[in-house]
Amino acid sequence: MTPSEEKETRPPAGEKPAFPVESGRRLSDSLLWRLQRESYQRRGEQAWLADQVPFYITSNPYIAGAYARVLVGFLRDQLAAGAAAPDTPFHVLELASGPGQFAFLFLKKLLALVREVPALAGLRLRYVMSDLAPANVEAWRGRSSLQPFVDAGVLDFAVFDLEHDRRLELLQSGETLDAGALRNPLTVIANYTFDTTAQDVFWIHAGALQPRGG
Repeated sequence: MTPSEEKETRPPAGEKPAFPVESGRRLSDSLLWRLQRESYQRRGEQAWLADQVPFYITSNPYIAGAYARVLVGFLRDQLAAGAAAPDTPFHVLELASGPGQFAFLFLKKLLALVREVPALAGLRLRYVMSDLAPANVEAWRGRSSLQPFVDAGVLDFAVFDLEHDRRLELLQSGETLDAGALRNPLTVIANYTFDTTAQDVFWIHAGALQPRGG
């Protein structure tokens, strides 16, 4: 190799050389997903410190208020249609609650709206914060800002692995939530969830759908 050819193969000044870590694998089989899971479990709340995982775009008062208004409309429609059992809780499950900021803002707005709607008087609500990392769940349980919601019986917690678990064990009430236990529709909030859930990318070749990397 001539000196000029060797120079062309070097990365630009200030850049580190890149090397392929894996190839020929379906995206859903990539080690990327395992590394992400391990990172969240290891770092816990530290993952959301400055310059780490972004969360403000889905954890601000405007978004929380918009979600709360949608839920109130849904609850009113369900009760008006006789499609709900008012004597049993409506559960709202937040997947990957992360730093917990959205849950706090959402519950403040939701409970204020419910008090303003006579048709929802006496409605039982239970919001469930869940996460893959047990450290995050324990951190929420010790947070003073969330304690009033716990005391009011409208907030519960669960460790939940979206990719493997099929039921939730609620830590405050001790109840188990699964498909057979719910009498009312379940509302699920999934901000910043599916970007860390194993999935595939597909492409079309010769008229057939093929998994990318397979």
